[in-house]
Amino acid sequence: MSLLWLEMIKRIAIAMVAIVAVVAAVQAFSLDGVDGWVFARMYGDDTSYAPNFSDAKFRRVTKGMTESEVRALLPAPLGEVWIYNDGANPPANIGFTGDRVDHVDANAHPILKPVRVGATKSDVLQTLGTPKEKTFVYSRSTHDKSYHVRVLKFIGATVSKRISEFYVD
Repeated sequence: MSLLWLEMIKRIAIAMVAIVAVVAAVQAFSLDGVDGWVFARMYGDDTSYAPNFSDAKFRRVTKGMTESEVRALLPAPLGEVWIYNDGANPPANIGFTGDRVDHVDANAHPILKPVRVGATKSDVLQTLGTPKEKTFVYSRSTHDKSYHVRVLKFIGATVSKRISEFYVD
């Protein structure tokens, strides 16, 4: 082989190592992984986050943390969903913005009939009791497009799952 070919092979090898290093870094430090990074650039990013939200703090949330620990670490979520599983599919759920109910599907779920939009969390707790599951939503799409999902799921009072991915719409 000529020196020219050896030099070209060396440069290709260096480029490949650099690409692998960049991919590994994105995978390690991005909550969405390489595919989320690529999709965000392909489809655009329409993410709106809770005020003062940071991926760095979200990354610190682990399975088993209590709701109190999460509230001390992260800002208030954009919204919450309380799930009352009455055996129906999908389960009965109530959406909150702040302390107020913003949506309730009482027509599909009879157990939700007493709950009205505008009711407070304490009203719902008095009427239905403690939900079996909760979801804290820290991001959403402003214009119903592709966005970075940041959600925490609780079973009882502890984190059961941290969801971070790029949703393609």
